[in-house]
Amino acid sequence: MSTVNKNIRNLGFTLVELVVVIVVIGVLAGISILTYDTWQKNVAISQINSELNGVAGAMESARNFGSGYPMAIPATFKSTGDVTLTYVSGNSKTYCIQATTTQDASIIYRYDISKKKEPQSGAC
Repeated sequence: MSTVNKNIRNLGFTLVELVVVIVVIGVLAGISILTYDTWQKNVAISQINSELNGVAGAMESARNFGSGYPMAIPATFKSTGDVTLTYVSGNSKTYCIQATTTQDASIIYRYDISKKKEPQSGAC
């Protein structure tokens, strides 16, 4: 056998090397998919919290210029459109507003002024 034929035979990859590379790529793809899902959920939660804090500010403003909290979300508040806000209950002294995102309807947060003055996980 000549030296040229020996060198050509050593240029390829073995089956084991190819399998190892495929497995490593699969593991990295799996990790990135899980990380992306978590990132998407955290973005949705941040967006909901921002909207709830914004509507709470609008409710406080309406209370300061009126005779208590309004019985609906004030028209002065404009939502971004990715979050659905629902006025669930209230009176002139309390209110509870619930929010979900259009990306994942299972994520539900509330702003209940009678309990805590910050968004909380769960429905009213």
